[in-house]
Amino acid sequence: MTKFRVAAVAVVSAILASDGASAQRAADTMVMAVGAPITSLDPHFHQLSPNNAIADTIFDTLVHTDAQARSVPG
Repeated sequence: MTKFRVAAVAVVSAILASDGASAQRAADTMVMAVGAPITSLDPHFHQLSPNNAIADTIFDTLVHTDAQARSVPG
């Protein structure tokens, strides 16, 4: 267990000592998991669940649905 702690401290120290560029790249990157491969980023090409999940994060809609299932402006 001591070797594990030493290795963990070494890894954390290396991360903290690294330059801010890698932290900035990580802040500019979004990772999203979906259940199937994305076939298109065009929201009008295929209406598949993974495509719609990605499109919802990229594009805004004109109409949203509120908690009472009413249409409200986007």
